Amino acid sequence: MRLYLIGAVTGKPNDNRGTFEAVRSELLRAGYQCDIPHDFIEKGEEWSTAMLISINNMTRYSHSFLRRGFHSDYDAVAMLEGWEESKGARLEHDICEAIGMPCKPWREYLNEL
Repeated sequence: MRLYLIGAVTGKPNDNRGTFEAVRSELLRAGYQCDIPHDFIEKGEEWSTAMLISINNMTRYSHSFLRRGFHSDYDAVAMLEGWEESKGARLEHDICEAIGMPCKPWREYLNEL
């Protein structure tokens, strides 16, 4: 299962990269594939551009997946603690829910595989 991890970035020390990487490591150990926004977004990018990049990556799909009924290259979205306090993470969450992509706190995935 492939996850996209969302959470607060803006205003956090080092764009919260340490937290994203630590949680990704936990999810990888649990057997998931996991990408984080930092994989795609350059440090210092404008917020609106960063959101476009993240949303595009999170919701991208291949035509073969779409024909089989999948919405995205990702199976689901995992959310860091405190995601609700982030304007960007709330936007990402709402978009995923609107297109039917599962979203839940990252720890809930640990007992599923």
